Amino acid sequence: ILVPVFALIAIALSVLGEMSYTLTSTAHQFTDLIYGPRLAARVAVGYQAELSELGRVVNLFLLEGDSANLEKFVKDTNELAAARKKSRESLTGLLPQYAGEFSDMKANAAKMNDAVAKVVDMRRRGDKPETIRQFWTDAGRSVLTEQRSMLGNIAEWVTESSNKTTQPLQERPSRTVLIA
Repeated sequence: ILVPVFALIAIALSVLGEMSYTLTSTAHQFTDLIYGPRLAARVAVGYQAELSELGRVVNLFLLEGDSANLEKFVKDTNELAAARKKSRESLTGLLPQYAGEFSDMKANAAKMNDAVAKVVDMRRRGDKPETIRQFWTDAGRSVLTEQRSMLGNIAEWVTESSNKTTQPLQERPSRTVLIA
């Protein structure tokens, strides 16, 4: 009579142990995912938003012409430059396989920052708004567009990679529950 009871207890404990192991390993994989591709995807999307905001701030400044608030423009673009730098450095740490692309993006960021500084300098010198707009179109907007494109390619790959990694992890706990 005791042998079947002990056998049932042993079976229950082994099933519980297997479920515990599976859930623990899945939790570790989710943690790696959350602080890996998912975080990188979130940072990349934030970086894209910062680039869009830079374009918006510059365009608004150029549209306002002589009535634009130069000090607000300088403050906003400096804040955006710092946020972009932080995002780029985070992405470089999260995605070391893209170090070359991030190096190119750093060079483009320097070009953008120089173009913004030149816009400010031109405004302080009293250049005509049309001249400033033309300069930004020639020197700044193309670099900004290139930066967005480079980041878009990386963000697309990271998001796709994250989704591929997530799918098996989402299926694994449901398989474990069905087996038990």
